[in-house]
Formats: sequence, C-alpha cells, structure tokens
Amino acid sequence: MNPIPFNDPNQQVHRCRRILSKSLLIRSKLGEALIGSAFLCTLAAASVGFAADSGDATALPSTLEDRAEVYVDRFLPANPRTKLRLEGQLRADALAHYSRALAFEKEKDSDAALLEYQKVLSLSPANVLLAHRVAYLQASIGKLNEARAILEKSLALNPENPQAYLSFSDYLSTYHAHSEPDRQRALQLAQQAVERFPENAAVYNHLVQIYLVRRQTKEAKALINAALKLESDDADFWLKIAGIAQKVWPLNTREGQRPVLLNGIYQKALDHSKERIEIQEAVAGFYHSSHQPQKARDLYEKILQNHPDQLITRKKLALVYQVLGQQEKVIETLRTVIQINPQDAKTYRLLAEIYRARKDANQAAHYLQQALKISKGSQSEYLDLAQLLLSARRPQDAVPVLERAVYYYPQEPFVTFLLAVSRTRAKLYQEALPAFARALHLAKETQPALLNEQFYFQYGASAERAGKLDQAADLFRKSMAILAKNGIDDEETKTFTAQVYNYLGYMWLENDMHIDEAGELIKTAYQLTPESGAILDSLGWFYFKKKNYEKARVELVKSMELMEDQDPTVYDHLARTYFELGKQAEALQHMQKALELDSDNKEFAERLKQFKQSQVTPDPKVPKQETEPTKTSATSKPNKSDASSAKPIKPAAQKTQ
Repeated sequence: MNPIPFNDPNQQVHRCRRILSKSLLIRSKLGEALIGSAFLCTLAAASVGFAADSGDATALPSTLEDRAEVYVDRFLPANPRTKLRLEGQLRADALAHYSRALAFEKEKDSDAALLEYQKVLSLSPANVLLAHRVAYLQASIGKLNEARAILEKSLALNPENPQAYLSFSDYLSTYHAHSEPDRQRALQLAQQAVERFPENAAVYNHLVQIYLVRRQTKEAKALINAALKLESDDADFWLKIAGIAQKVWPLNTREGQRPVLLNGIYQKALDHSKERIEIQEAVAGFYHSSHQPQKARDLYEKILQNHPDQLITRKKLALVYQVLGQQEKVIETLRTVIQINPQDAKTYRLLAEIYRARKDANQAAHYLQQALKISKGSQSEYLDLAQLLLSARRPQDAVPVLERAVYYYPQEPFVTFLLAVSRTRAKLYQEALPAFARALHLAKETQPALLNEQFYFQYGASAERAGKLDQAADLFRKSMAILAKNGIDDEETKTFTAQVYNYLGYMWLENDMHIDEAGELIKTAYQLTPESGAILDSLGWFYFKKKNYEKARVELVKSMELMEDQDPTVYDHLARTYFELGKQAEALQHMQKALELDSDNKEFAERLKQFKQSQVTPDPKVPKQETEPTKTSATSKPNKSDASSAKPIKPAAQKTQ
C-alpha cells in the first residue's frame, strides 16, 4: 500500500484523527504528550488549520480556548520523507510552545508559562487573544511597560479587530487608572471601537462600563440611544444591547414598573429572531424578571405551540402561572412535564411542594415518593415524606420509606426514632420496640436532646401495646420525671403532662394493677385539664373499679358531654355502670350505641347479648355477679394519645420545654 501523501491536507487531518482515536497518548509531567506518528499528526494539523485572517503564517487559532490542549515535552527528529515546509514548521513550533505554556499555567508556574507564551507570540505576533494573555501575565508580575508595548503592537497589527481596541482600553483602565492621560486614552480607544464597529455589541458594553464607572450616566444613556438608531437585523445584537441597557436602566424590584425602553429593545430582538427559540426564551425570561407575567405567559405559550417538547420552557411557564395565581394551570403544566419525562425528579418535587402548600398530604406524599424512586434523596426528604404519610394517616406506607432511610442513614437517631413511631402507628408493636431501643442508643452519643418527654412517652405507648406493661410503666415514669424537672410553663406542656399521667393510670386500671396509684395519677391529670372528656372517662372508670358506681356515672356523663366526637368506649363504660346500678334500660341503650359506633367489636356484641339475657328474670334485690372487666382499647383514654391513631405530634427533638 502506498503511504498517504503528506502534502494532502485532508489526508493529513484524517490520519491524525485516526491515530488520536487509537489513544496513542502517554502522560508526562507536563500533561499528555504526543510521540512518534501522533506528534507528526499534530504538526500536520497545525499546518492545515492554524492560519489566521491576518495572513501570518504562524498564527495560532483566534480563539485559543476552543483548541484542545496538547502538551509536548520533547521533540523527535523529523522523518526526512515527511519534512515540513518552513511555514508548517513555524506553526508546529508555536503549537508546541503554547502547549507547554498551558501546562506551566496549570502548575501555577507563571514565569515559565510567560516565557513559553512569549515564544509563541514571537512566532504569531498578530494573535489578539494571545497578546491579551501575555500582556496580562506581564502586568501581573509588575512588568507594566512590557505589557503596554505588547498591546500597542497588537493594536497596530490588528486595526480591523475590535478586540485589539478593547484589550488595550481595558488594560489601561485596570493598570493605569491613576494616570489621567491613560484614562483618557482608554476612553478614546473605547469610543473609537464603537465608531469603527457599530454593530458589535461588545464595544458598547465596554464603553458603557467605562461611563458608569465614571458616573457619566447621561453619556451611557446617549450611547444606548445611538445604538437603537441602527438598522441591524441581528437578533443576537439586540439581545445583547438589551442586556447592556439594563445596566443603564436597572430593573427595580417593585411590581408595577413599566420598562418601556427595555421592552422596545427586546421587541427588536423578537422581530428579528426568525422564530429562534433561544431568543424567544431570553425575552420571555426578561418579561418574567421585570414583573410582566402576562407578557411572559403569552410568549412561553407561543413557544410551546411550536415546540411542545421543550420541557424547560414548560417549567418556566409553570413559574409564571404561579405568579399569576393560576394554581390549576401550574399543576397541569408540571404534570405534562412528567408525562413527557417520567424521570424528572425535580418536577415531582415541585408538585409535592405545591400540594404541601395546599395541605393535601396524600398528593404531596405521592409526588415526593415518585421523586425518591428516581433518585436517592436527602435525609430530610425521607423524613418529610414520612411525616406527610403520617399526616395522611398512612403509617403502613411510612414504614417502608423510613426503613429505606435507615438503610441510607443508619447512624441518624431521629430517622430510627420516626421509624419506631411509624411502626407503632401501623400497629407493628413488636417491631417498633427494637427501633426505639436503637434510637435510644444512638441518641445518647450524638443527639441527647432527642431523649425528651415525648420520646419516652412514645416508647412507653409502644411497649404497652406490645404487652410489656412493666417496661411501659418505667418509660412513662421517665417522661413524667423530665416533665417535673422542666416544669409546666405553657398550655401545651400542661396538656401533654396530663396525657402522660392519664395514659399510665388508665393502663393500670385496664389491667387491674395499682388501682389506687392509678386513681391518683388520673386525678392529677384531671386537675391539669379539667375540660378533657377523655380524662373524665378515665376518672369515671377509676370509680367504677372502686365500685363507686354512682360517682362513676356522674363523671362518665360529664365525659360524654365534653367529648367532641362520640366515643364507643365511653358508651361502653356508661352502659356497664348503668348495669351495675340496676338501670337495665339505660344499660341496653348505651351498649347498643357503643356497638353501633364500633360494629366490629366482638366484646361489645357479647356484652350486649349478656345484658339482654339478664332482662329475662330481673331481680334487683339479688346482687348481680360482676362480670369480668373487659380490656377495652386504651386509645381514647389518654386524650387520643395512642401512637397508632393519634394525630402526628411534634417530633421529640423539636419540642422545647
């Protein structure tokens, strides 16, 4: 096969790409180096693609940052058969020095980088961007005269390049601001750039900055007005001019402003946009930021008519709908986004926040749950989701969420604590206890504030439901001790204290344990919250246990009157009290009501059957055999304190005493 002719530019570039694609690169202390054939390809590419508009045979690309960084740390002798022409050799040398300069810059060796850049500049003196870089490196080490000379020469070599004017003007404004002649020269260069290149937005931006620094606002406004008289059909030009104009006429933050002039400039960009979506997006974004939501909405909707697949535009439109108060439109738009892209976790989170604000816990939980299926999520997001599910009375759904959170964050005590609470409310009492124990262990080391009265109360309630009454009593006593130590200084604390006392007292009554001590606890709770129907029920039940049925009846009737909702347990207690008082009609009436409110309760059904049978041969003179007290749910007694059914309480770590 004949070798590829080295003087064919297309074949050179093709061969270079082929070799580079095979990764014939090795690493040296200066970065990635090309050796052998790959190095020759670099030279070939240099000879093909590095000619500048100025005609300089050694010119580097005009946009240095767009060129790949190639590092060369040694030169290999050229193969005589592929010897480059002189101009190609010069370009290759320039590239080699430029690559070494970049490497030295990365190593923060400014002196070595500057030396290499100077070598490149000597080979490519007409490159404006290179001159700018070398001059600023010189200035940074105090060589101001050398820097100035470089930029003077660059301007002389590039009189038709606006960047040469801007670089020199910016340099004088930065490093010679103390010199009035140099400040005037900087201004003159900027003005010359505007005169010579009136359709280049960058020159207006530079001159406006100079005017604003000098507080010459009048001149800056005149400059923008002069630009507006141009007949340019370049939408990008008008978009940039609009951005520059905002520096002169900054948007204020209050609503109701009328940015008439700015609107006119952005309209010019729209008129010449030729339906370019990026121009339309930018203008709509300006309308939104300048408190013109109707204009923003109309333009975003127009964009979506022509480009329905633009998800980012839909999200921006949703924000505009939010400002306009069109909540249903917000939801509809965001739902469309996730229909198009079901993996957009961010949009699911936005929907979750919207529904949270609307106090729709079910929908908020749904969308946050979808987001967490796509991405891992933060600890706070798992906690938020769990709290939403608990608020929606869905503890069985909160449990797997928190189990996942514990897997990701095993050392976070509050995550484990909330898992324990959720298991309790889901009636998984046995599974809740080890989670409470784990949270207790973790919190002692890292978060002792978590171990407050609420923590021990929740732990105790779970132990009680699991049948571990002694453990529950110990935990309730710890909660009570913390409350006693901190004191009762507000209504919330008073109510909670009564709840704890009542819970422990009622637990003992239901299990025929420590009846007198239980009564004292309940009486204390009653003193704290005498208007609590649940505590009055407990008090009445205490008198029932003491066989003081008339006093029990009085307290239970009061309890029923104070209850916001009809409670089947209170009806059951009152029915049994009436039965002991020999008032069978009232007993039957209240027992039937209890069963009506809790139709699945087998104990209620059996008791109603017994009451009816006792009516066959009523004999009030014959003492009735007291039926074995049945254990009804403790739920309603401690003011709905049961962790499995109560409304979500404030997290223990957040409650202060």
